[in-house]
Formats: sequence, structure tokens, C-alpha cells
Amino acid sequence: MSKDITKLTNAERMRLADNKRTSKGTLERLSEDEDWEVRYYVAVNPNTSVETLAKLSGDEHYSVRWCVALNPNTSAETLEKLSKDKGWEVRQKVAQNPNTSTSVLEKLSQDEAWDIRCNVAMHPNTSIEALEKLSRDESADVRRNVVNNKSWVSISKRRISFICGANKHPKYTILTRKYRSKFAKLNIGTNDMINNLCSVVINSVLFLNK
Repeated sequence: MSKDITKLTNAERMRLADNKRTSKGTLERLSEDEDWEVRYYVAVNPNTSVETLAKLSGDEHYSVRWCVALNPNTSAETLEKLSKDKGWEVRQKVAQNPNTSTSVLEKLSQDEAWDIRCNVAMHPNTSIEALEKLSRDESADVRRNVVNNKSWVSISKRRISFICGANKHPKYTILTRKYRSKFAKLNIGTNDMINNLCSVVINSVLFLNK
């Protein structure tokens, strides 16, 4: 660490680490600071390099690792490592990071922490297969996020587009009653959300059994 930085107080080093204009080289040196709060601000700084973030992903303090998992510069490789972190708060942020891969999200979709599954259900990189499993999750919050995921909505529309006049199908009314009743019991959301999901499921069922 350079002489001028070592002369700074803890508060001054924290401010320097938090400053978005601080150079990558200085942030690299500050990432080795003995004060975990300084390293915390390095980990959260959007100017911190991919290499420095990778190094901080192994920090002994979970708050530092939490910030690395949240940083948009963190690589997919580092996020994969953090997805196995013992701290659920760290894994939760991995499930939010835009760089998290589909394969990592697949594993996190099975995490025992419901709030992690909630983040996976909202993530744009989550596969349709994982979303389909999460649509049956025990948590109503997870199921709501699946319904609102843009990928889920997109694939649902494509499935529906394959069916011509599905509402005229002889089984349509019967299936509508059946699934609306089921989704209402699951407390999946508002009536509009239930109707939308009901329509998606029915059209999918009719499509698969054409």
C-alpha cells in the first residue's frame, strides 16, 4: 500500500474506497486494507475491477462478499463461486446480479431460502424449465414473481399463438373452472393475475394435447 494511503485515517480510507472517481489501482490497494469496512466500500464501488472483486469474493467478512455478489462488475465465474456461499444473504444477491448465469440460477432455484427463490423467479436469465418448477413453489411470493417474469410471459404468449381459437375448444370452459378454482386456493394473487395464469395454463394444456 502506498505511503500516502497508509497515512489516512480509517474514515478517510473508507471515503476514498467509496468514491466512484477513485482509480482501479487505488481500489486494488485498498482491497488489502485490514479494516473490513474499507474493503466493504471497495467491493461496492462500481469502478472496482473484475480481478479485485474476484479476490474479495474470498473475504472472511460476509458483508464484503455480499457487496461483491451485488456489484454489476462481478464476473459470472465469481458469482458461481459465491452461489455456494454459506451466507444466505450472499446467495440472495447472487440471484439478483444481472451477470449470474442460467446454470447457477437453476441451482439457486432449489435453495431452501424462499427469498432466494423469489429473486431467481424474477431474474431475466432464469430458464423456462426453472420457472415452470418455481410456478409450483410453496411460497406465494415466488409464484407471483414467476407470473410477472418477462421470459415467462413471453413464452406463454408464444404457446398461445400456436392455438387458433382456443376459447372455442369444447374443453375450454371445463378447464377454466378447474384451474381458476385451484389457483384461487393457492392465493397466487389478484383476480386478474389468476385469470392471466389460468389462460396461460389452459392454452398450454390444449397445445400439448393437440
